Amino acid sequence: MDEKKIRADLKKLDEERHDLRSMLDKIEDKKSVAIAKGYLGRCFKFRNSYASDDKWWLYIKVIEVDEADIICEEIQKTCRDEIDIRRYKRHVYCDDVLFSDSYVPIDEKEFQVAKENILSKMIILQEE
Repeated sequence: MDEKKIRADLKKLDEERHDLRSMLDKIEDKKSVAIAKGYLGRCFKFRNSYASDDKWWLYIKVIEVDEADIICEEIQKTCRDEIDIRRYKRHVYCDDVLFSDSYVPIDEKEFQVAKENILSKMIILQEE
């Protein structure tokens, strides 16, 4: 077989691979969006620590879905009385396990009560 023919065949196969990969990416993106939408409004708690015996709960709520990304709100009061509140974005892949078994599903009421308790401690600390 001549080298030109081999190069042409390889180029054609590479183009076909690229087209197939694009098609697969579109399918995975649709699946990822569906998975992300399923997390909207869900709440979790996670036993957090500084790699010590002192543990506390980190509370998480999925507050928004943007395409295949979820935006979460986190709140925690650490064993050092540090209060941490943040929002972050996480991309969902179709085979991704966003929240492992270490994340305990909770209802929104439990999340809100925990958030209010932590925020009230922050207000008390500011008044002192």
